[in-house]
Amino acid sequence: DLAFVGGASFTLTVNGDNFNGASRVQWNGADRPTTFISKTQLQAFIPAPDIAVEGSASVQVRDTAANLMSNSLKFMIFGAVANVSAASFNGEALAPESIVSAFGAGLATQTELSNGLPLPTSLAGTTVTVRDSQGSEKLAELFFVSPNQINYLMPADLAEGKAIVTVRNGAGQMRTGATEIAKVAPGLFTADASGKGLASAVALRVRANGQQVFETVANYDSQQQKFIAAPIDLTVPGEQVYLILFGTGFRHRSSMDEVKIQIGSLDVEPLYADESPGLLGMDQINLLLPSELAGIGEVEVALKVDGKTANIIKLRFR
Repeated sequence: DLAFVGGASFTLTVNGDNFNGASRVQWNGADRPTTFISKTQLQAFIPAPDIAVEGSASVQVRDTAANLMSNSLKFMIFGAVANVSAASFNGEALAPESIVSAFGAGLATQTELSNGLPLPTSLAGTTVTVRDSQGSEKLAELFFVSPNQINYLMPADLAEGKAIVTVRNGAGQMRTGATEIAKVAPGLFTADASGKGLASAVALRVRANGQQVFETVANYDSQQQKFIAAPIDLTVPGEQVYLILFGTGFRHRSSMDEVKIQIGSLDVEPLYADESPGLLGMDQINLLLPSELAGIGEVEVALKVDGKTANIIKLRFR
């Protein structure tokens, strides 16, 4: 979740479990007016002064009856430009050579898409400059620009720590926002590009005769206007099925031992976790799906790289 500095009061929806009428949402340790929606959802009123300063706020839920506290999550408060992972939409930190989405107003005078490689550093007159914690400035390569969103490639070899991102549009207007540069900031792409729900991934089936077949794990249903899971079949004797997950922000991981994947309650060892060949900013994880997942249904997939957690995505098995 995110907001812009100086924004208006808003209603924050908090999803979780075991909520009750005595649950209160806390913002930086202080209770906020809370409405109980269900055991898995609360809504809280967040006044404008709570988002008057750029940075982050801690959000927790307190059970006032049992005097219990939930885990804490960060809510990001951005300046004029909100820079987040294009995969997870998490803005706590961003990694060099990762794909970034910037949100704001007046970021470009028109919409324009890059038409090939090498990527340009100017589109429709818009440029993005990143100044790292050591004062080094680099122009970012651009995938796409529009008045309210820019997709760009975070420059390589940036120093870790606080960085300033400056967007200059074709009319010469400037917008700036702060971000944190980290060596690793893992995010996984989803089928609907929301950072939540079904994975953006493919399954590679190796049949008993050696034939290799790629299969989708999600298909778009035009009637329902949403992506529907295509269950991965692990029940065929003699076949092996590999999963390829797509993401960004983890190619600079310290070692393969520090890449942890959990599918449902099962730990699965990845075979590869690095950049996707030929795709700028795109990373991928390859793993062999264990037969124990057969028939498990829809499960969550959790990725942790160098101790940093990616967004949770979903897959379905039969």
